[in-house]
Amino acid sequence: MKSFWRKNVECRFWRENVKLRFWRENVKSFLAENVESRFWRENDELRFGGKC
Repeated sequence: MKSFWRKNVECRFWRENVKLRFWRENVKSFLAENVESRFWRENDELRFGGKC
């Protein structure tokens, strides 16, 4: 019984960790894309705005 319980707990922790890792990666890539696109957009606006 104890080993069964421990296995379940380990499985649950493992699943949570995997979920967290995927979530963190998604958030990181999402933030990076947003920051990069904003950075590029601002640069383009500055560059084109400066020419006009």
